[in-house]
Amino acid sequence: RYDLSADTVFGVGNNFQVSEVPGSGSNAAFMLETLTAQAKHRLGPKLTATVADTFQWYKDKSKVAARVNNEFTDNGVSGGLTYDATADLSVGPSFTWNARDFEDRDTKDYWQILPNLNASYRLGPKTTLTGNFGWALRRFDKKGPTGSGRTESELVYGATASHLLGRKLVWSVSYAKSLQDTFDTSFVFKDSPESIALDNLDPDFRVLKSHRIGSSVTYHFNERNSFGGWGDFSFLDGDADDDVATSVGRTSKNDEKSMEIGVKYSYRINRYISLDVLYAFGRRFSVDSNNVSTDRAAYTFHKVTGGVNLTV
Repeated sequence: RYDLSADTVFGVGNNFQVSEVPGSGSNAAFMLETLTAQAKHRLGPKLTATVADTFQWYKDKSKVAARVNNEFTDNGVSGGLTYDATADLSVGPSFTWNARDFEDRDTKDYWQILPNLNASYRLGPKTTLTGNFGWALRRFDKKGPTGSGRTESELVYGATASHLLGRKLVWSVSYAKSLQDTFDTSFVFKDSPESIALDNLDPDFRVLKSHRIGSSVTYHFNERNSFGGWGDFSFLDGDADDDVATSVGRTSKNDEKSMEIGVKYSYRINRYISLDVLYAFGRRFSVDSNNVSTDRAAYTFHKVTGGVNLTV
């Protein structure tokens, strides 16, 4: 981040992840590279403009014989305005365009536009509400394998409420509906991306309507020690016409469900360095009527992680 002036801020970021795809075995891994550049400028006492560019590269290292490579690149450009209507209320529109290109599955290539209306309201000194309502229009380069159309149109929306219980306990609950495929890469931009196991979606569908509900609670013992817990639940809805894996005999709906719960302890050494220890338990549910391939079978996992976070 670099402050060009009192009103203008420019920032760049990079996030790189290598991980195993949950429930797929040791030979199924992926890499995700995310590069971002953002500029924010205050146009007036109450109006702020933001523009950003995001490039992502997803490398599928899965060696499952029945599936093809799901590698893709995605480039997106976005812009938005935020107007501080009052001391407690902020509203503004945003617009995002992105294009996703798959290495092998050209029936999944698309561009998408997403106009949104965003709002944030402070409901008293301890409660904050945020929400968004928009429209996603996705245009595919080719028709689907069953002759389905080239356009997907869907309303998308979400809301989050956070509340301070006492002086040390913070609780939040959220809901989001979105359009996804293969992998939900939005976790990269979240402050607490613990439930990333839920972001590995069925790559054989070029459109998945995702409904996600989450809740978290964090208790701050003091300035250095905090303990938190969370739970996320994901519900997917994919039409049979959007199943591109016809080579393995899959032309069925997707109604996969998954959940993940966990706890996390953090210790801040100083303003730049903190230590984290995390345990998570998760479950993916697959319905027999889906006729899913074995790499999307139901599974249960346990995860124990620890690490050092550096903030500069």
